[in-house]
Amino acid sequence: MLFFTVVHTGSDAPVDMDRVTVTVMTLRHLDILARVQGAVPGAGEWAIAERENGNDDDLLEPGEAFGILAAPPHPIARNTEVTLKIRPEDAAPLSVRQAIQPSVPPPAIAGGDGSGDRPASAGHRTVPHATKD
Repeated sequence: MLFFTVVHTGSDAPVDMDRVTVTVMTLRHLDILARVQGAVPGAGEWAIAERENGNDDDLLEPGEAFGILAAPPHPIARNTEVTLKIRPEDAAPLSVRQAIQPSVPPPAIAGGDGSGDRPASAGHRTVPHATKD
């Protein structure tokens, strides 16, 4: 499974996570994952696993952070380059490309302190890392 955090750092409209497409791409596979309710997705699915600084709805509003679990339908070998693409409806996609290695989540997710966070697009940040299945 892949875990990444998406933070709405802008002041614009909220992102309706029910209308977001999540894609996982490697050199061998391109998979569009299905959204599921609950915190633990099955193979080929993604889910909101954590919510920070907000309420229980699925709108990612300014200042909120969602921890996303994504379960690609195919195993991802260590050091494989993976691209995660999040495409809100009627908006530009947010993309992060990184070699996935088993790791512990970085301590900071949106501070810009070099702890592993990457700007993904204006107003949003995301940090992917592998988790054990």
